[in-house]
Amino acid sequence: MPYKRSKFLINRRFQLKFAFFVCSWIFALSMVYPIIIYNVFEYFLKILSAPHDVLTVDKVKYVENQVVIVLGILQLLFLTITFMLSIFLSHRIAGPLFKLRRAIDEVSRGNFDQRITFRKNDHFMELQDGFNEMVQHLGVRRWKE
Repeated sequence: MPYKRSKFLINRRFQLKFAFFVCSWIFALSMVYPIIIYNVFEYFLKILSAPHDVLTVDKVKYVENQVVIVLGILQLLFLTITFMLSIFLSHRIAGPLFKLRRAIDEVSRGNFDQRITFRKNDHFMELQDGFNEMVQHLGVRRWKE
């Protein structure tokens, strides 16, 4: 029978903080993006309705192409910002896990003096403390034997 997860908030503080960050970013974009689109259209409508200008199909097509280009550039900008934020956030998650993995390898080779320290804003500080305490107890047991 396959393992079925019964508890979704395993690390409640981290998961809620992460979900809040993602939702905040999406909410911010959902508030800003329509305002930008509205202003882009207003700008191009002013171009189309310039006095003493004849509205032609070519002019409308030109403005339509310009709108698509501007919106495409904005979308690329938002995607780039989101990508950079994702890399930054994942670094704060992956960094401690990478350090923990290296430290576990050291302990498996018999180095019970191994300790890990995460940066101040990294996630999973409880793993740092738990790992260091575990290695200390293993080292004490080893010396007692």
